[in-house]
Amino acid sequence: MKKRMKKILGFYIFSRVKFFIRIFLCFNFKDNYFSFLNKRFQTDKCIHGYDDFYTDIFRGIRFKKLKILEIGIGGHVEENFLGGSLLLWNSFCPRSQIYGIDLSRKSLFNKFRRIQTFVVDQSDKDDLEKFASENGPFDIIIDDGSHITEHILTSFNALYKHVNENGYYVIEDMGTTYMKSLGGEPDIKKNSDFFERVLMTSKMTTRQLISDDFNSEKKEFSKLHSIVFGKGIIVIRNTKENSYEYTGSVDPWFNKDELKNKDKWIKSIDAYGKKIEKLDSGQMG
Repeated sequence: MKKRMKKILGFYIFSRVKFFIRIFLCFNFKDNYFSFLNKRFQTDKCIHGYDDFYTDIFRGIRFKKLKILEIGIGGHVEENFLGGSLLLWNSFCPRSQIYGIDLSRKSLFNKFRRIQTFVVDQSDKDDLEKFASENGPFDIIIDDGSHITEHILTSFNALYKHVNENGYYVIEDMGTTYMKSLGGEPDIKKNSDFFERVLMTSKMTTRQLISDDFNSEKKEFSKLHSIVFGKGIIVIRNTKENSYEYTGSVDPWFNKDELKNKDKWIKSIDAYGKKIEKLDSGQMG
């Protein structure tokens, strides 16, 4: 019956009819709108528990004109695949421009005014850079692509700099970085280069007082606001770009004795009346 209807109506009309039928089948008054759309378009974002993160991200900005990029459309090499995630963002963010990149062409999306799809190789830094330079910057980038650890890192290195102030870079299904079959490392103590990269990013922006030897890193991550590690998901949030110039009054390369010799420590008395020497917190950047 399904094949017969598809043949009579054509793939596109059949897909649209199927979506409307899903509206009635999946409607639940207890669901929020994101959960409803997730069921309607049959994505797995709520199954993995990502709905809490996305409702937080889009709270207050959902009706703005955003540029949203999702890496990975789905359907493998099937050109007539109508991936649910792009349709979800198209409905959830009614004024936004939605971009999808995949290894294979997805021509059916050309029928949607606010959705554009591109053939881009997630493992190719130059291909990613070219796409982002021509179509970015973006307010939100979501990596739901190959989930291969090396590709995750390549995409992050190429695309993070194309995220706007107050934007987000989201990586889904991070559990795959523990799987050898996807280039991951099952030993949590040796896990992927990506975690090291992200943690380095966090450390580089924890204080202003980072040596000028790391100015290139400070410049690259000068917009970073926070990194949230969730169950299977990482959410990197940007904020207004901060100056990355060296502003501290104490050279971070000096050890404790060197600072004392340069009179950078102050004498004080603690709460118990004991004399102490410590670094003045006002010098710490």
